[in-house]
Amino acid sequence: MTLRNVPQKDARDQAFIHGIIEHGHMVLCVADAVDEPTEGPPFAYSVGAFESYGAPEVIVSGLGADLMHFMINEFMRAWKTIEKPTLGVRLSGYVEGFDVICVEASKDALRTHATHADWYNQRRPLPLWQMVWSGAATGEFPWEAEADDSLLELRENLTGRRWSAWNEPAAPRRGFLGVMRGLLTRH
Repeated sequence: MTLRNVPQKDARDQAFIHGIIEHGHMVLCVADAVDEPTEGPPFAYSVGAFESYGAPEVIVSGLGADLMHFMINEFMRAWKTIEKPTLGVRLSGYVEGFDVICVEASKDALRTHATHADWYNQRRPLPLWQMVWSGAATGEFPWEAEADDSLLELRENLTGRRWSAWNEPAAPRRGFLGVMRGLLTRH
C-alpha cells in the first residue's frame, strides 16, 4: 500500500502524489546543480515506478539534473516495453557516448537517499537500482581497474559494497538445504 489515496495535509506532498497518479512516476532531483554546495554529488531518483509499473525505483548520481531526469525517464520508458533493463547488463542510449549498468542499491540507500520513495511506499521494502554510468575516456565503470579516480566521487556508491568488490567472485549462495548438507557432511 502506498500513499496514492491518502490525503495529505501539506499541499506540496499532495501535488507530488498527484504527479505520480498523473504520470506514473515522478523524478526527484537533489542538489540539482553540480556547483551547489552539498555533502555529496547531486543525484536523482524515481518515486512511484514500483507501484505503477512494477519497475524498481532508480537512482543516478553525479550528472546534471536534466540529464539524470532524462536517464530515469528513459529507463521507465524501456521498462514499460519489451526492452526491460536487467541488473548487471551494459545498456546504451541513456547518455550519449556513455553506457550504463544498473546495480542493486543497498536497503540503506532507500532511507538515506531515496527518502520520498521510502515515504510514498510507507517504509515498505521495494527494489532500488542504481544506474552507474561509464567514464567517457575509456568507457570504464568504477569497479574496473582502469576507472578514473576523479569520477569515483561523482558516481556515489550506494550498493553497500566496495566498487572493487564487483570484480571479485560472489560467494555462492547457500539456502537452507545447502546449509543442512554442509552440517550433515561434517565429521
